[in-house]
Amino acid sequence: MNFKIAIPSSNRSKEINKKTIRFLCFFSFNINPKDIYVFVDKEEIEDYKKNNTFNVNIVEGKKGIKENRKALSDYFDEGEYILSMDDDIDQIQKLHINKGNGRHGLRRLDNLREWVESTIKRMKDENIYMAGLYPVENPFFMKNLVSVDCRFIIGNFRIFKNTKILENRKFTLLEDYETTMKYFFYCGKILRFNNLVASTKYKILKWGLNNEDKEKEVALFKEKYKDYSKIVIKSKTIDIRLKDCGFSVISSLWIGRDLNEISKMCIKSWIKNGYAVDLYVDKLTVNHFPDDLIPFINLIDYTTIENEYNNDDILPLSDYWRYNLLRKHRNAVWVDADMFLLDRLPNTDIIISSEHTFQSGAYKSDKTFVPNIGVIKFDNDLGQEFLEEIITKIKNNKEEAKFCDNMKVFRNNLKKKKYSKLNEFVYPPECFCGIPFWCCKETYTTSKKLPTKYNVDVKDVDWLLNNSVAIHLWQNFTYNKHKIDFYNIDENSLYSTLKHYY
Repeated sequence: MNFKIAIPSSNRSKEINKKTIRFLCFFSFNINPKDIYVFVDKEEIEDYKKNNTFNVNIVEGKKGIKENRKALSDYFDEGEYILSMDDDIDQIQKLHINKGNGRHGLRRLDNLREWVESTIKRMKDENIYMAGLYPVENPFFMKNLVSVDCRFIIGNFRIFKNTKILENRKFTLLEDYETTMKYFFYCGKILRFNNLVASTKYKILKWGLNNEDKEKEVALFKEKYKDYSKIVIKSKTIDIRLKDCGFSVISSLWIGRDLNEISKMCIKSWIKNGYAVDLYVDKLTVNHFPDDLIPFINLIDYTTIENEYNNDDILPLSDYWRYNLLRKHRNAVWVDADMFLLDRLPNTDIIISSEHTFQSGAYKSDKTFVPNIGVIKFDNDLGQEFLEEIITKIKNNKEEAKFCDNMKVFRNNLKKKKYSKLNEFVYPPECFCGIPFWCCKETYTTSKKLPTKYNVDVKDVDWLLNNSVAIHLWQNFTYNKHKIDFYNIDENSLYSTLKHYY
C-alpha cells in the first residue's frame, strides 16, 4: 500500500473502533492496521491504547481539530500520500442512478483500497496534490462527475500529498475551506469525486466551538478570500461558499539583468498563492526570461509607466517607478521581487509594509520600526493624493537621488497629519519583513533562532513560517554585500526550507 491512513480523534476511544477502524479493517479489502494512525491529545493516549481493539498506531497529536491535522502532517514525511479520515465515518457511498425510473440513491463503495490507490496514481500523473469527496450526503445534488477545478474539499475525508507549508492553518471552523484554497493555489487544480460521499455524523461545531465563533471566522474568511468566496445565510446559520472568479494580480519591476535565484523563487511563491503576475521589464529581461515562468506571467514594457526619470541607480529609480505605477493603476498591488509569500496578502485598500530599526549603536532609533515600500497598495482617494504629492516632490528635487532617498520622501510625507489615517495600515515588521536586513546572511546558514543584533530580538524561524505573510530576502545585501554562494547553502537553512516548499 503506497499511502498511510491518518485519523484525528478526540474523546472517542471506543466509538472509533465501532465505526472508522472497523470499516477500514473489515470492509476495505485488506487494509493493514499497521498502516492506520490515530492522532489524539497526549492526555487521551492511555485511554485510546487501552481500547485499541485492532492494534492500530496511537500517536500523540494536539488538542483541537486544526492543531491535530497539523500534527499529523508534521508526523509524516514531506511528499508522502495520506488518507485523512474523521473518527466517525462508517462507509463511503457512491451515487447510483436507477436506469428504470431515474431515481438517485447511494450504494456502498465496494473496494476503498483499490479506489484510493487509483486516485493517488491519477494525482501523480496530473500533478494534483489533494483529492476529496462530495461534501453533502444527498444523492439528489450529487453528479457522476470528477472535477479538477476549485471546489470545496471537506476535511472529514481527503487524500493529499503531504505539503507541510500548506498544512499551516489560521482558521479553525473553516480550516477545510482554507485548506482547499491553499492546495488549489499551489497546483491550480483539485480532484473532487462528486459521485462519492463519506457517511458520517459530521458536525462542524463538534470540536467545542459555537455559532458566534463561526460568524467571526466567516467574516474573516470573506475578507481574506473576497475574490473567491461568498457568504450564505440560511435561517439562523451563516456559512461560506466558494465561487468561480478570476485571479488577483501582483505587480513588480525587473530591469537591466536576468532574474536571479531569489526573484525566481519569490515569483513562484506569488503564483502558488493564487496570484497572476504583471512583471514590468525591459528588452534585456525579456530576451533572457525563464521558459518555465512565461506561461504564468504577463510581461509588460516598463516604460509604459514611466520613462522620463533619469537615474543610473536602480534603487531610487525603482522606488519612484512604483509610485507612478500605483498612481496610474489605482487597484494595483506592488510587491518587491525578493518578497517570498507564505500566505495571501491582506484584503485592505491600503497596505504599507515596515521594517525593524536599530535599537542600539550609533544609528539607534526612538521607534521600533518604520514604514518601507516592499509591499504597498493605495486604493482610495487619500492614498492617491499621497502618491501624487510624493511623485511631485521627487520630480521637483534638483539633486539626484541616491540609494533610499526616494523611500525617505515616502516616509517623511507619511508623517504629515493629513495622512494619519494611512498610518493605520502600516503592518508590523513580522508581517512582511520579520528578518531585518542585518540578519540577511543568517537566512542561508540558520534553521532555528536568528541572532539578536542591535538589541532587536528576531522571531524564530518556525514562528515566522507559521505567522508571517511574507519573508523579505533582501537580495541587494545577499548578492552585493554577503555574496552568497547559492551552490553551497546549508540544506537546513530558512532559504533552503523556502526553496523546498515552492
